[in-house]
Amino acid sequence: TLMKVVVIAVLASCAVGCVTQSTASYDGALTVTLENDTFTGSDNNYTNGLGVAWVSNGLDTYDDERFISKWGEFWSFLPGIPDDGSNTYAAWSIAQEMHTPDDIEDPNPPETDQPYAGILYVDSLLYTRSEGWAHAWELKLGVVGPASHAEDVQKEFHDMIGGDEPMGWDTQLPDEPVINVGY
Repeated sequence: TLMKVVVIAVLASCAVGCVTQSTASYDGALTVTLENDTFTGSDNNYTNGLGVAWVSNGLDTYDDERFISKWGEFWSFLPGIPDDGSNTYAAWSIAQEMHTPDDIEDPNPPETDQPYAGILYVDSLLYTRSEGWAHAWELKLGVVGPASHAEDVQKEFHDMIGGDEPMGWDTQLPDEPVINVGY
């Protein structure tokens, strides 16, 4: 099932990261995030988040020909991304988040409650820091709605743990693109 494949992939990436970290030089940090309100015994509002993020070492530590160096150079026109002895880093993540109303067993949740909504996105962050200041630029691209596959993941997860079946995903927000730029 989809959920079992996701769990196995996350665990395998953690194991590979642990093994390679001990034999390779530091090349950034990989973070796996799992947030689920089943750990608190509830299932409402922000109900689940799953993501993988990688944060680079300082961009000046990479060869000029590596993608990460070229990525930093491409965005160097942005305010606050100077090359004046400060440290600049890049980060990418891919994540899925889901939101549900208070009563997931109600197939027609009230419009005044949190709607069923899933988001699947790729996030890119470039930040520069020096003593006393930091600048960060973010570009997030993704989709809200059925294309996020939040319904599939939640139903698979609930089936796997024997949880209540979420009944209102037919009322979820429609597919819409997500384009966020942040500073």
